[in-house]
Amino acid sequence: MVEPVPDSVHLFGDELLVTLLTGFPFPVGNSQVRAVDIATGTNAPFIANLSSAIDVLPQGSNGFLTLEFSTDVLNPGAAGRISYYANPSSSPTVVANCLITPTSMVQEQGSQEIYVTEIFTGRVITVTP
Repeated sequence: MVEPVPDSVHLFGDELLVTLLTGFPFPVGNSQVRAVDIATGTNAPFIANLSSAIDVLPQGSNGFLTLEFSTDVLNPGAAGRISYYANPSSSPTVVANCLITPTSMVQEQGSQEIYVTEIFTGRVITVTP
């Protein structure tokens, strides 16, 4: 049995976007972002087929950024990544795939730079899209 762990939540219109990191054995493609209706609590998949979703950032009407802890959690050499989705069902474009155990991200509105925390390195890094 795999139990997903919610690890971030962001307001998006009248919904919450919640990332779910799957538990051991961390099956690749089983992690996702879910949309939760604030009024009813009903939820549904929003962005699926992720490896280890850890954060999501809505880009207004211009898509979404997802942050994954690793592309393969059980492989110590697998990097984390940021991907861009034009819409929830589109194919992703990889923005950065060299992150070491990323845990959260925030985007500066003026420059659009993305700041990412890495837990194992203790760093805050800047990614310029």
